[in-house]
Amino acid sequence: PDGTVFFESAEPYAENTDVDQGDQIFSVPITGGPIRDIGAGSDPQVSPNGKFLAFISPDPAGTSGEAPFLVPPVGIDIASLSSGTIGAVRTLAPGPAQLNQGASDLSWSSDSQGLSFELLNPSTNVTTSWTIDASASPNSLASAAEIHLHQSGLMWNGYWGKRRSGADIGLGVLSSSSGHQEIVSVNRTTGRVIDRLFSVPAEVCTPTFPSAPNGCNSLFNNDVIGDKAGNNVLVAGAIPLVYGSPTTSGTVYLYRWRVG
Repeated sequence: PDGTVFFESAEPYAENTDVDQGDQIFSVPITGGPIRDIGAGSDPQVSPNGKFLAFISPDPAGTSGEAPFLVPPVGIDIASLSSGTIGAVRTLAPGPAQLNQGASDLSWSSDSQGLSFELLNPSTNVTTSWTIDASASPNSLASAAEIHLHQSGLMWNGYWGKRRSGADIGLGVLSSSSGHQEIVSVNRTTGRVIDRLFSVPAEVCTPTFPSAPNGCNSLFNNDVIGDKAGNNVLVAGAIPLVYGSPTTSGTVYLYRWRVG
């Protein structure tokens, strides 16, 4: 809200070593200016009230490009924020249900109290969605609750800045067996679809990628984003891959959908 953008970037190998330094968090004024190195970590997310910065702790193993696995000291960090400056940081250590799972896709609720995140179980390759009450100042993720989605093909994509009847609303992707996908609003408490908002544009998918599920090369990780007022949704297109590496050929689209 104060005009500071936080972002992550993979650091190159340290000079004269073979050590990958992992992901670093940086900030820059939205009007332009010097880039500041905030510190190690990934997936920085500013709370809607501008008072907190949530991010995933740096992985001592320095494995870039993969979701950090929640093994202490890796957890979810919440830092106080004032005028773009980082203050005290507290780490939410993994509880028994989150231990050894890959964390990603942090998302704040509109009241800056709830924080959702994704967990990837490396044994089953199944991703689940969780949320925790950050306003209670927890020091562990043990109090986090799983978001149970009650429809086949539905995937949680973080909070939307919109509440209905006092309930937190999220955004989701609903996929059919034929590969058709829609962006929907989701009741966080019940895990059920509220409204089907719009169909995913064809340009978001790259059906020529042979190993993509249902012919669509987009998992929508952090690619569906709603604004705080609940008036707009952004959807990013998928970058085509050639033998697992991004290609610069073709066009990648960014769409904005406006309510109504």
